[in-house]
Amino acid sequence: MGNVYTDAIATPKIFVYLTGLTPTTFEEVYRQFQRAAAQRLQSTKARPHIRLIDRNLLFVLTHWLRCYPTYPELCILFGVNRTQICHSSFYI
Repeated sequence: MGNVYTDAIATPKIFVYLTGLTPTTFEEVYRQFQRAAAQRLQSTKARPHIRLIDRNLLFVLTHWLRCYPTYPELCILFGVNRTQICHSSFYI
């Protein structure tokens, strides 16, 4: 997956349109999201991979919740295949 977050944050108006959050609010939500995700990963038997909890993941989630795109749309937008999207959404 490319760094979609970095591309979107470069234009704050588009960022708000895509996520419904200002960049400042997104950062606040990201800190909370990162803590909650890290705690959830640590409570499983799987080894926590904190590096996987990045801003791109939260960006995908906020965009998905705002627009509710289909899997094919997410594949085109984020440059990944359906399996990656299904796999990532399963763990969230």
